[in-house]
Amino acid sequence: MIDLHAMSRVAVVVPPSNPIVEPELAALLGADTALYGSRLPRYVDFNLRQRNQLYVRAYSAALDSLAGLNTHAALIAMTGPNYRYGLAGDMALAADLSRRFDAPVRTASLAIHDTLATMGERRIQLLSPYPDWLTADAVEYWSGAGYEIEAVHQYFTSGSDFRAYDTTSDEVAQALDSITSHVPIVLTGTGLATLSALRSAAGDTLLLSSNLCGAWWLVQQLGLSGTALYHALVADLP
Repeated sequence: MIDLHAMSRVAVVVPPSNPIVEPELAALLGADTALYGSRLPRYVDFNLRQRNQLYVRAYSAALDSLAGLNTHAALIAMTGPNYRYGLAGDMALAADLSRRFDAPVRTASLAIHDTLATMGERRIQLLSPYPDWLTADAVEYWSGAGYEIEAVHQYFTSGSDFRAYDTTSDEVAQALDSITSHVPIVLTGTGLATLSALRSAAGDTLLLSSNLCGAWWLVQQLGLSGTALYHALVADLP
């Protein structure tokens, strides 16, 4: 029987057409968590670069739509729109949203940074589903944050196209299998279906996806139990 008073209430903000975030977080967080989602506006007749700029401006309103639910923490399940702000700007954005929302707020990009920083990892590889310009933004963000980028692996896109939401777990697994270096791999982008690929991946390379790091931050922040799948995927984390 569900007892909402005994559960941690988590807010999550996602773009309108992202089908991955809520199912992956639900698979990771466990039965002691109530997950409340808020969708960002659907901006028609805008390209990805323009939508990313508009999304950041809409974060506060998306959180405000959950007012009254008394959520204990919020995850902005976005990485791409935040990269142009750099790490310091991303932190300032999250701090401002936390004050407005009156609860801890973290972006998915910051959750990745938190996870890497806790582990003491400063050398990474990026697996990017982004077009060239947004992949360049990601590289600038992580380099500016003090990370040494061993390699950038760009998959699931062609030119200016963005199709991460249509990418299958098998495709993600094949991409991971093609990478031979054992430097930690960051799979950036909350729209990638990563959990099955992470679970089936062979070898001892540390694999961190945006949604896994978002779940990790929430577990650490709220003392959540996490599911068996979560604990299997974070077995090497502190």
